[in-house]
Formats: sequence, structure tokens, C-alpha cells
Amino acid sequence: MSFLHEYFPTILGILASLITVIWLGLFYTQQISEEFIWSAITSSTISLLILFATISIYLSARSLSKKTPSYDTYWGIFVAWLFYALGELTWTGFNIINRTDPPYPSIADLFWVIGTILLINELYLFTSNFKVSIKRGQLLKAFIGAGIVILALYAIAFNKIVLANFDETYDPFNKAMDIFYFTADALLVFFSLYIALAITSSTKIAIKEKMTHKNVPWGWIFLIMGMFFMIAADTYFTFLEWQGNPGLFRIDDVLYVLQYYFWTLGALLLPQNVVQEAALREPENISLSTNDDTTIEKAGTENLPSTLTNPPTP
Repeated sequence: MSFLHEYFPTILGILASLITVIWLGLFYTQQISEEFIWSAITSSTISLLILFATISIYLSARSLSKKTPSYDTYWGIFVAWLFYALGELTWTGFNIINRTDPPYPSIADLFWVIGTILLINELYLFTSNFKVSIKRGQLLKAFIGAGIVILALYAIAFNKIVLANFDETYDPFNKAMDIFYFTADALLVFFSLYIALAITSSTKIAIKEKMTHKNVPWGWIFLIMGMFFMIAADTYFTFLEWQGNPGLFRIDDVLYVLQYYFWTLGALLLPQNVVQEAALREPENISLSTNDDTTIEKAGTENLPSTLTNPPTP
């Protein structure tokens, strides 16, 4: 049992990496020409990876004590990702049973919408409790980053969202769904950037710890990478659906695979950042030295496997 507790996160990360590499290899070689088989493999791979991500955030949340400032946030992300998993499983089930993709929007989109709203809410609640003084420049960077993303998306999607008003075949409900996904993705990017910038720019981390590798928020960095892959995938998917001929080997599938893969890695590495996250909420009570066992315990990571609290030095 101790072996499972100690190495299961590592095993999960290795499995996710192998599945991702194998699928990317199949995509690159394009040896599978049967549409149903490739579609089933792709949807099953995406479903497996979001399940891995959900299990990973569950393990990270379960390893923390209830006194940990990040405890509620991790469990909230877990619930949100459960809805993402339900959406992907619904899509995969429809795809395999009916041998075709479900219509857009479908019941799967209902799960994704709920999951997205819950995820945005959790990140908002997490950042709203920050007590540490954040430089205005860092907050401005988060606003600018998210602003650039959403402006670029609306500029790219102008023909579909705006000019499509003149297309009687374009359902207004579809347009509303497109606008929701674009806006929600931009909000997710903003909150993720804000959290990462807040952690990395914290005065205590920058001055006392000099940003050693143990203090770099790799968990949030990977989550942010996943967010960017998601927003790119949603945009590309929208254009493919609009054109009506998405083809067999789709770039948006690559982006969705990478999204859930990086979410898995990020979720597994998030517990390494609980000391920094706690400092953002209680800067006067918590030291940021990750080598201090007392600090680790105060941050609520006393139940973590050593592979998470003490990563190998590069």
C-alpha cells in the first residue's frame, strides 16, 4: 500500500506520457485510414487523458490536509474536471456506438459548459483570497495576456461570429456557444496567468528563495499550457465545424490531447506549490523555504509522497 501511495502519481504520469507519445506517433504516420477506427482511437485517448488528469487532481487534493489554503481549490478543480470527463466520455460513447461524431452542440457540451463555469469559479475564488501584495505590473501582464488572447480569437472568428448573421443556416444558439467558449477560455487563461505570476513574483520567493527550481510553479505552468492548448483547440474546432469538412487527421485533436496531457502533469505537480500558494493567502505566517519540514507541514503537505515534496534536483 505504501508503494502505491509513493509511486502511483509517477506511474500515472508515465502512462499519460506513453499514451500521448503513441497517439502522436499514430497521428504523424497516418497509417490508420479507416475513419471509424481512427476516430474511436482518438476519442478514447482524449477520454483516457482527462480521466488521468481527474485522478491526478484527486490524488493531489486528497494528499492535503483540510487546513491547507489550497485544499478547497484542488477539490473544486476536481469536481470541474469530472464534468469535463463526463463530456469526453459522452462524446466517445456516442462516437463509438453511432460510428459518427455527435452534433454540435450536444449533451457533451452541457457537461463541458458546467465544468468550465465551475473551473472559472474556483480560480476566481482562489485568487480573491490573495493577501500578498502583488505588483501592479504583474497583474497588468495577466490582463494584457488574456486580452490579447480574446482579441485575437474574436478577430480570427469575426467571419464566423459576426458575418454569419447573414447566413440563415447558422443557428444563433451555435453562435452563443461559440462566444461562450471563446470568452470562458480567455477567462481561464487570465486567472491561470494571474496565479502563476503572483506566485513567481512574490517578494519572499524572489528575494529570499531567489527562484530556485523548487519554487518555480511547474504545476500552474503546465496547467496554463493546457489552457492555451484548449483555447487553440476550441477555436480550430469551431472553424472545422463551420467548414463542414473536418477531415480525418484533425489538428484540434492534437491540441485536445496535449491539453489533457499537460493538465495531468500540472495536477500531479501542483502539491509542490502549496507552500507558495499558502504564502499568497497568509504571507505573515508561512516561510517559503521548501527545505523546511515545519513549513511543509504548515502548508498541509505532510501526507504527500516524497516524490512530490522532494523532486529530484536537475
